[in-house]
Amino acid sequence: MTTNYNQGGDTENLKPISFNSIMAPTTTYTGKNPSFAVYEIDEETMLPLNATTYFFDIVKANAGNPKWEVYHNILEAYQIEDMSPSSFHAYAKRVLNSEEEAVKLIDWNAKSGPEGKSDGCDGRCRRNMYCDMVTSHTDDEDACGQMPGVYRKTPAYGFNKKQ
Repeated sequence: MTTNYNQGGDTENLKPISFNSIMAPTTTYTGKNPSFAVYEIDEETMLPLNATTYFFDIVKANAGNPKWEVYHNILEAYQIEDMSPSSFHAYAKRVLNSEEEAVKLIDWNAKSGPEGKSDGCDGRCRRNMYCDMVTSHTDDEDACGQMPGVYRKTPAYGFNKKQ
């Protein structure tokens, strides 16, 4: 997920105005379980209200027991009030400031796949995850580098890399 901001040249008072997410790819990637998400949408406003992710445990499937299972509900898992840009921005800040949140997000990103578990995520790792979450362009160091309190990314770390 990434959060987009109204910049207008003012990097000190950024306000989240939207977010985008590429959640739950059914394509299997190395070390990740395939998944899909079901979004609950408000019929009047057409705004997202919630999302539930389902996953397919590839190890169990290869053993002859294929089954789609609920992985998580985004509001409960991320402990956010709603799916607003400001809620996702607050979550990104929690990931930046909490190793526990960062490690959970690494696991969630892999949908508990065999390579999803991480023993830790130091400050550099968390800053890189935060940067990935608050910029709209993959590996756009300039956009993240302008944000207060965020340092340039280090190539050895990143949101979609094993930490």
